[in-house]
Amino acid sequence: GGSLPLPLSDGAFKKLALTLFWIAVIFIVATYSYYRGSVITPFHGDPTGVKAHHVKMSDVRVLPDGRVDVHMYIDAGTASVPAHIIAIRLLDYNGKVVESWDGKQLSHLNPKDIHNDFAYQQIAPDKILGLKAGLGAEAMLHLPVSSTGFINTSSGPYQLQVLNINGQKAEVSAQIAAH
Repeated sequence: GGSLPLPLSDGAFKKLALTLFWIAVIFIVATYSYYRGSVITPFHGDPTGVKAHHVKMSDVRVLPDGRVDVHMYIDAGTASVPAHIIAIRLLDYNGKVVESWDGKQLSHLNPKDIHNDFAYQQIAPDKILGLKAGLGAEAMLHLPVSSTGFINTSSGPYQLQVLNINGQKAEVSAQIAAH
């Protein structure tokens, strides 16, 4: 950075430059491959990238009275804009929707039915769109029985689908809770 000569010979300087060049190339190619694919793996339209939110679910249980419990986690997306969950559906083994919660129902979800794991990033009802959640938000949701009534819990297995405002779908198998 100054006017003094580097304490390296021309050969050592060339080796250092080439080493740093290859480290940079490997880092750039690996990062691109992770976010977009098409270098080592097939192209994927940003499922783990920073543009699209991704919802991960676990501990899904269909309770005997028809309520559904699910643990949700927003594990990818942009931190500046929250994820908007506009619908949640419970499907039976034939793929038929047996219960659904639209944006209006989710936006009126009782805050007591959302148990956030963190105080700083939360999943919460939105006034219009359903549920909103910041990147890193993690919570256990207790979805009430809709007006349609009782779910036949003896007909399992079930699949839970979450749809966000970008049209992306997340799915997970649901366990039937013991009576």
